[in-house]
Amino acid sequence: MLDRIEIELAFRGEPEEEIKAILGETGANQIEGRSQVGFTGIETVLVCFLLITQTANLVGRLARLFKKGVVVAVSADGRKVSIEKNDDIPRGSVLLVRPDRTQVTLEEPTEMQLESWLKDVVKAVWGAH
Repeated sequence: MLDRIEIELAFRGEPEEEIKAILGETGANQIEGRSQVGFTGIETVLVCFLLITQTANLVGRLARLFKKGVVVAVSADGRKVSIEKNDDIPRGSVLLVRPDRTQVTLEEPTEMQLESWLKDVVKAVWGAH
């Protein structure tokens, strides 16, 4: 299984420095930032690397911080996790998307639930290779 996974975090309307601080607190280093045009306008994208446990902690914190929900999608090769603030999902909810595009929504998930889901998905992807 991978040691670290690339994280791509897209958001808008949240203080970038606060998000960077949370990334740092969860163990991220070498955080790179850029702005890009998203579906709803200009959004900030931060890229870093985290362990699965750190990623679960990050998602849980963001779900509580953001005023809207969070989408977490694992890439087809299991090497990248995209995390995105989403105005269509209620606050505290997390939409989890597997590489095969199947999905499940958790309301106020625990860190343990998120970590278990991430480990299962990454293990399934890597077991298929």
